[in-house]
Amino acid sequence: MKKICTFILISILFSSLAITSQENSAILVQKAEKIESAKKETEPDSGRKGFFLCFEPFVLVNTMDSKKSAPSPIIFPITGGIQIPMKKKLIFEPRLSLFLNYYLWDGEKAAPSEIENRTGTVLSLLLDLPFGTSLMSKKNFSLSWNAGPAILARFAFLSNGVKDSDKGESGTAQDDVNEINKWFWSNANFLYLTANINYLYHFNPKFAAGPEIRAYLPIGSLISSNGLNGAIICIGLKAQF
Repeated sequence: MKKICTFILISILFSSLAITSQENSAILVQKAEKIESAKKETEPDSGRKGFFLCFEPFVLVNTMDSKKSAPSPIIFPITGGIQIPMKKKLIFEPRLSLFLNYYLWDGEKAAPSEIENRTGTVLSLLLDLPFGTSLMSKKNFSLSWNAGPAILARFAFLSNGVKDSDKGESGTAQDDVNEINKWFWSNANFLYLTANINYLYHFNPKFAAGPEIRAYLPIGSLISSNGLNGAIICIGLKAQF
């Protein structure tokens, strides 16, 4: 009888220990899941799909004769884009910038001009098609970069106050505008290589903002041995939604 009682007590003890162990394991799993969930909520997701806006003035580098054209103008574009996650942690980040500025024709090339010397007003659409990735992602911060081709589509028309019959370098003001438009699409003057780097603070999982630096290398200008004439440098703020 004693042996039976002892066996029963030992069985109950082991059963209790097994149940307690299972309960402790379940608690530990729940705690681990909560910790992992908290990490996902607090860690920045720099690779998620989302829209962004940029508030970045452009410096359009002009190395031509300043007596004929304007010093490197500062332009304030409207810029927006979308971030699209790809395979192997790549991010495709197309963006479009819209801006206006003045140009003149110096007899050989189109050049940015000051308002008093303008011939044409130019509507510009700058399309970036870069790929990139995240370099660092810690707590509420992320550091990312990208690079790729860019296309600068420009269309010139007579500026307000300029008559088509006014005197120009190629004949009339309208002739100059025609030459400006031809120059924009000749010798790859529309083609650029772009690269940028940004450092964003993630206020919450759906909003981040921070400084960004971008640069555009003018392929057409390099081909034509004009150096960095037409290069673009941007420094400003990126806001991602």
